Amino acid sequence: MKWGKWLTAWILVGIIFSIYDYLIHGTLMAKTYETVVIFTTTNIIFPILVDFLQALLFTLLYAVTWKSFRSGLEGGVQFGLLTSLLVFVPSNLFIILYTKHPEFPVAIPRWWILFGIIQYVIGGAIAALVFREKESS
Repeated sequence: MKWGKWLTAWILVGIIFSIYDYLIHGTLMAKTYETVVIFTTTNIIFPILVDFLQALLFTLLYAVTWKSFRSGLEGGVQFGLLTSLLVFVPSNLFIILYTKHPEFPVAIPRWWILFGIIQYVIGGAIAALVFREKESS
């Protein structure tokens, strides 16, 4: 495994995941969250830590499997799409099926699936750019 590339990818993907989550959850969906009483946290540190933990695991998995995917950006997008389907679809379907809170709209996990897929595709593209092979002349 290329530890230097993995560390670079982890930091870059962690930063991008944090910015992306802020844009999605802190601005785009903020009004929706205000209407749902169960979302009451204002602690900014916890989401950032979770984004970097998520980026750590995401890039670690990419670092050990990247040769299994198509080369370049296309392979990173493919990795991001496949891992997003593995992570976001089952977890959010579970939330949809088992959340019985009357104030929790079912549309929220549906949006989380869509935004999660986009986030992981972006993360895969970034990881692919970091791990790309140098072309020999």
